[in-house]
Amino acid sequence: MVDKYADKHGTRKLAEAYLNFLYTPEGQAIIAKHDLRPRDATMLKANAAKFPAIQTFTVERLLGGGTRCSSSTLPTAASMTRSRPASSRRRPLFAV
Repeated sequence: MVDKYADKHGTRKLAEAYLNFLYTPEGQAIIAKHDLRPRDATMLKANAAKFPAIQTFTVERLLGGGTRCSSSTLPTAASMTRSRPASSRRRPLFAV
């Protein structure tokens, strides 16, 4: 779905460049500056006071991978929308 949108709107190169930039040291520094947890271990260590250690997990380790996840494991977008008050449905569910 994301690929179709990027291709339809001619934004694929820009989107890929943005995503690649996010994982560079400079991109990770910007992420940390805006109070989002960086993924890069060096940047995370440099910002340890702001981001205390937490136990993380991957979908693969916790649920056996994306192919094993089903509607019984993860909610559908429709069920997530119905569970939110109408006043908040225009706001995104997750910040990136």
